[in-house]
Amino acid sequence: MTRRDRPPTGRWPLLLVVAAVTATLLVPAGQAVWGAPQSPEQYLFSLFKGADTSAANRDRIIETLPGVDWRQYDKASGGRAMDLLQWLYGLRTQDPRHVPYLLEATTGLDGAWSETYACIVGRLFDDHQAAFLRVLGELPSERAGTVAMHLVYRASYGDLAAFRKKLEGLAAGGGFQGAELAAIGTILAALERHQAQTAGPAPGSGPPSRPPPPVIPGPPFDPDTMLGFIAAQRAMGGLAQAVDEEFFGVLATAYCLDPELFVKTIAPLPRGEVKAICRFVAKGLTKSGRRPAAAVGAWLNARETRILRDIQREIEAALCRTGARRLVPTKPEWPR
Repeated sequence: MTRRDRPPTGRWPLLLVVAAVTATLLVPAGQAVWGAPQSPEQYLFSLFKGADTSAANRDRIIETLPGVDWRQYDKASGGRAMDLLQWLYGLRTQDPRHVPYLLEATTGLDGAWSETYACIVGRLFDDHQAAFLRVLGELPSERAGTVAMHLVYRASYGDLAAFRKKLEGLAAGGGFQGAELAAIGTILAALERHQAQTAGPAPGSGPPSRPPPPVIPGPPFDPDTMLGFIAAQRAMGGLAQAVDEEFFGVLATAYCLDPELFVKTIAPLPRGEVKAICRFVAKGLTKSGRRPAAAVGAWLNARETRILRDIQREIEAALCRTGARRLVPTKPEWPR
């Protein structure tokens, strides 16, 4: 080859750089460049197929959760972090080996994601109590405190006094020791903090100079989260079968926090689903004994007002069947 035929020595490196930059710019957001290692969030998104996720990929997803930042996953998935959290909630894992991975999946939780994660944690505590307490007791203190606060937030859907009594009973006679007892202490400490934050200042003490920020957003509930719970139940056939008492409790709590917002949230759903939800709210209220906030219906349209009345009538009928005390306003106070 003559000097004339040989390409300039600097041309090939320059062409390679241009090709690499062009390839990078052409890759859609959230996807790894060819040859570059995937982030845990990108790997997770590649596995997750919603209801069509295979059993093998289900296990891979759960095992990847400790390394995931939910904010980064939301970015990598195009805003679908809530889809994965709701899928995990609906999964209701029966394998206690999944508990450590799920309890370490707290990085980047915020807002409605925290509410959904709180329900995941609550189910794990109910279904795998011994494994839950053992794992929680072995977590670093900061992460254990975060998980405990989510568990307490979920417990606030029901009777916190009964939840405290349950924890104290486990500590005294549950046969636990070491890590499990440490975990119970962590949960009780989180319960104390939650009650201190929600109780307000003592009478005569004046307003606090610097109130502690809530770890998890409080009421009113998040409508998108509530619709996500309903969608998860729909996918599992739960809207056709009145069997999930935890779901009833979630619905009843949301209704108690803001009846009008709850009605507006469910009003666009199909009529049959709305009727089922009205019954489920009544079931949840009769079990918990909670009292709904006052509802005047001033900003509801005609359909929404009918739904509010249907819920109130279902509650009245359920209370009459159980002999429980009245929890809803008398008829003259209902919206006209």
